[in-house]
Amino acid sequence: MKNSTRLHCFFTLIFTLFSFNLSLFAQYTPDTEMRGVWVASVLNIDYPSYGTTNENTLQNDWIQIIDKHKALGINALFVQIRPTADAFYPSDIVPWSRYLTGRSGVAPANGFDPLAFMIETAHQRGMAFHAWLNPYRVSMDGQTGASFAPNHVLNAHPDWCMLYNKRYILNPGLPEVRAHITDVVAEIVSKYNVDGVHFDDYFYPYKNGNETIKDYDAFQKYGQGFSNVDDWRRNNVDLMISNLSQTIKSIKPNVQFGISPFGVWRNGYRDPEGSDTRAGLTCYDDLYADVRKWMRENWVDYVIPQIYWTVGFSIADHDKIARWWSDNASGKTIYIGHGAYRVGQGSNREPNWSDPNEIPRQIRLARSLPYVRGSVFFSSKSLIANPLGMSDSLRLNYYRYPAAPPGSNFSINNTSLMACEPPEVRPIMSQAGGKVLIRWQPSQLALRRTPFQYIIYRFADGRVDYTNAHNIIAILPSNGKTEMTFFDAKAGSNNLYAVTVSDCLNNETSPTTVVSMNPPVLPRLDPERAKRKHVSWFKSFWRRAFGK
Repeated sequence: MKNSTRLHCFFTLIFTLFSFNLSLFAQYTPDTEMRGVWVASVLNIDYPSYGTTNENTLQNDWIQIIDKHKALGINALFVQIRPTADAFYPSDIVPWSRYLTGRSGVAPANGFDPLAFMIETAHQRGMAFHAWLNPYRVSMDGQTGASFAPNHVLNAHPDWCMLYNKRYILNPGLPEVRAHITDVVAEIVSKYNVDGVHFDDYFYPYKNGNETIKDYDAFQKYGQGFSNVDDWRRNNVDLMISNLSQTIKSIKPNVQFGISPFGVWRNGYRDPEGSDTRAGLTCYDDLYADVRKWMRENWVDYVIPQIYWTVGFSIADHDKIARWWSDNASGKTIYIGHGAYRVGQGSNREPNWSDPNEIPRQIRLARSLPYVRGSVFFSSKSLIANPLGMSDSLRLNYYRYPAAPPGSNFSINNTSLMACEPPEVRPIMSQAGGKVLIRWQPSQLALRRTPFQYIIYRFADGRVDYTNAHNIIAILPSNGKTEMTFFDAKAGSNNLYAVTVSDCLNNETSPTTVVSMNPPVLPRLDPERAKRKHVSWFKSFWRRAFGK
């Protein structure tokens, strides 16, 4: 009986220790994490609310959107600037978009450049800007050449276009189509300070019953060496992705190139290397997008699988799919695409969409997986609408503390692209009312390169840990401001302060000299050493308890 009581007490202690540690982990927030949102322009889903040439309306509409997202903790915008083979910017190749100004080929008033404005205002708020393009889509349902300007591809090159399920798309099998898309992307990267170029899941069209894709003539002309049309189609998309990767990096190596594919690469029952799913279509078999190959070949910097299903859904379990992408990342960065538009729309098949804990559950899963470094939500309007309090959960809990978006995987071997040096922090001064003034002086290298943003840290009671976003006071754009005034968390306490720079690759510099409000300070806590010490203590405890 005594042994039973001791055993019960022992396991109660073990449970308490684990519960305590889990509560600590639950409170941990990474200081570098993608917190993105897709801003869709096709059919005016998100921006602008309607097509207009009025520059003030376009500006105000945009500012309202990004300020709302900034308040939620969003740090990256994936903005659709090419919805139907057109442009949200002045282009020498394609016409202005009807979804921007209301009419294809018509420019905004007074020479207004929406893309330049969107990038500038996003960067002013410390938000990354990824230019989202639909590479092949030409039109939406029922649109014809009469719907577009004379220089639109449907009018200028109708032989490049195929009609499928009431929409025109560019034929991926034509070399001139791939060259055209490359030219479009090169123009954007050359002219604009985008942080990334982003493609979604629209490669070959989603299947429509028994309708066939009308690319037989192109296959006959260019399909030599391929025994079947499926492999040829996949190769066509491979060629485009590979060419674009080389083009982007040759122009601006710091610009990231990413894809947001359909959530399931292949079903495991068809391919043992696929996921444990039974999805009705897959990106490899139906959209001819071998995304796993693109990661292995180093053609993309990141992938955002659109896992728009709930955790536990039998046909396509969000948990299983997210883990599959993490396991098959090939060292590339994975962000999870969340279906914010589905929140509050539970059904018999997926009742969890009526559970306010579903998106938080998905975020916690993402944070637990290797190679997964954040989340992106579709779409802007859904996120702002706050269904089931989803956005409140982000603002008050998961995104309560600021974080910088992850850096590029690009290897810096050019001195002009070297990471910025850390700024010099000047002595801080206490002011009346418990206020603290902190000042810093950016390095000369940083001033020449205009760093993306400053990251301001405050460490309570001398415990220095740069990995936890709880210690970040603010993330400020490099707009000339080099000081900050704020209320100290604990007046008279031994808080420490530091400033780093997140450079043009979104890579954070080493820290500045840590300065103190009230010396002496406690020894610096090395997170890695602390973790090793914790594990060592637990192993020792386990050996003493069980003799192992």
